[in-house]
Amino acid sequence: MVKKPILAALFVFTLAIVLAGCSSNTDSSDGDTVSQSQAGQKTDQKNIAERYVRYDNGEGGVQVQVVWITPEYLKAAGGNELLKEYNLDENIVFEIGMTAHSGDLTKYPMLDKAVLTIDDKVIKPARWDILSSDSHHPMGVLVFPANAAIEGSKLQLNLNDLNEIPDRTFIW
Repeated sequence: MVKKPILAALFVFTLAIVLAGCSSNTDSSDGDTVSQSQAGQKTDQKNIAERYVRYDNGEGGVQVQVVWITPEYLKAAGGNELLKEYNLDENIVFEIGMTAHSGDLTKYPMLDKAVLTIDDKVIKPARWDILSSDSHHPMGVLVFPANAAIEGSKLQLNLNDLNEIPDRTFIW
């Protein structure tokens, strides 16, 4: 079974990466610039976020964040235990978090509505592991069998018919 605290920590790490990438390069208390080491760390975090994290525009009152979980991402996030949990050699794994102010997002049939396209090959998910069943802030891990080589390929994750939006597309 997947360790929920590890995945939740990865989600928090991802959020921290995104927020750090959005901040300026000055210390707000006295206007001094941050050290080169700190600036380099922020740049690395921003690069990780740009490579692995995708958001939609919050259409239909639902914001979706998707993180493509890879060995490189896990190394940066310090979550290498998940390599064994999800066998990333045989699976393509995404952590998905949704936020809404009304409605019950836990009723969304992820296994029926999610599709991964690798170049022109369409793959249906093998499983959906729920990490948080909060109706307004559900989070889970979506696992696809890696039936195709993905090195250098275009990955496109589609979530169809989520809160009356026909298609939400996330591309890597």
